[in-house]
Amino acid sequence: MGNNVQILWQRFQNWLTMMPPTSTLVRAYMWVIGSRGNH
Repeated sequence: MGNNVQILWQRFQNWLTMMPPTSTLVRAYMWVIGSRGNH
């Protein structure tokens, strides 16, 4: 499961680089999810 999440994370980041305008908004969204997952 860990590997799957890592691959999806990399793909998502690659997709973000293609859409700079929304990168900031999505990054904040990812940060919220990341903080939740770490807990």
